[in-house]
Amino acid sequence: MKHVSRLLLTVFVLAILGVAMMRVFAARDEQEGQSLARWILVEIRRSAALDSRASEMSQSLEVKKAVVSDLVAERVSLREAAEQFRQADQWIENDGAGLVAPYRLPESEEGRYRQVIAWAKAELSDDPKQTEQVIPRLEQEMVEECREEGSAE
Repeated sequence: MKHVSRLLLTVFVLAILGVAMMRVFAARDEQEGQSLARWILVEIRRSAALDSRASEMSQSLEVKKAVVSDLVAERVSLREAAEQFRQADQWIENDGAGLVAPYRLPESEEGRYRQVIAWAKAELSDDPKQTEQVIPRLEQEMVEECREEGSAE
C-alpha cells in the first residue's frame, strides 16, 4: 500500500509538472512565465513536504498498531498506550512553511485516551465478543485516569 501511495503521488506530481511546463512554454510574456516558474517550485516543495509527512505518518501508524495490540492483550495500560501514542505523534512534524495542513493532535489527555480507545475498537471490529470485553475495560480505565488527573466530567 505504501508503494501504491508513493506511485500515485509521483504520478500526480508529474502530471502537475507537465501541465505547468506546457503553460510556461505557452506563456505570452516573461512575467507570466516567471509566475508559473515560482508556482512550479512551490509545488515541488509541497510534493517533498507531502512525501516527508507520508513517511512520518507511516512510522507513527506502525507504532500505534503495535501499541493497540499490546493494549488489547493487556500488556500495557491505557495510560501507557496513550503516552506511546503521544510519542508517536511527535514524529510527525508540522510544516512551518504552510505547504501541508497541520497534523491535528488530541487537545487533552482525555482526548488521547479516546483516540487510543477508538483505535482499539477499530482493531477489534471483526470480533464483537472481544470488543464487548475490552472496550468497557478501557473506558473504565479512562474514567479512573481522568478522575485522578482532575479532569473527570
